[in-house]
Amino acid sequence: MVKTLYVVGIGPGDPELITMKAAGIIRNADKVFCLRAEPAGSSLAGNIVRMALGDLPDLQELVYPLSRDSAELEKAWAGILRKMADSLPPSGTGAVPTLGDPSLYSTGVYIQSAAGCIADLKVVFVPGVTSPSAAAAAARLILASGESPCSIVPAPGDPSELYAYLNFPGVLVVMKIGRRYKPLAAFLRENGWSRYCHLVVRAGTEEENVFPGLPEMERADMAILFINCRERLDKE
Repeated sequence: MVKTLYVVGIGPGDPELITMKAAGIIRNADKVFCLRAEPAGSSLAGNIVRMALGDLPDLQELVYPLSRDSAELEKAWAGILRKMADSLPPSGTGAVPTLGDPSLYSTGVYIQSAAGCIADLKVVFVPGVTSPSAAAAAARLILASGESPCSIVPAPGDPSELYAYLNFPGVLVVMKIGRRYKPLAAFLRENGWSRYCHLVVRAGTEEENVFPGLPEMERADMAILFINCRERLDKE
């Protein structure tokens, strides 16, 4: 009997941005699995779900690995999914709340990849409000319109690699910034991009901050950087 695991997007952090569909799936699941990266502390996704839906009796927190070793990640995620599947009753359903949308820089990517190893488990993605959407709303920015496109990229390890994207004729959205912020911001300042940038930190949470330009900070966790490449290209 096949079990179903729903990977549920719950938005960027504001409990009120959880969709009705997401809330219904989480409430009705036989088991809710909340993931966290560190053994200590609690799951951020789990905390958001509790704020929105109250305490859920069948909620279990699991630790996922932080590694760049693909073989190690594959083995670890296969073990996590096997544990989830074994926790569910025959033909049962599980829910994994994930920040933002499961298809965009999410743990859902690892879950979907590992699911192929487990014959009795079907993985279904449930869309959520993405962090770029919430950040753009906070900064009052238009991501795309008419013939002006939008592109989403991860922050590069070498800031100069961003050159490949800066001729993009629209809004460039940079995610996964973290500790890469300081050298990235320095590179953009040196090349005259500050006035075309907005940084939004922790969009959709009580700690949300919107910065025009590129503020001085060591790192930018849970941050989205918008670069209006189209505006600069139009002026050159």
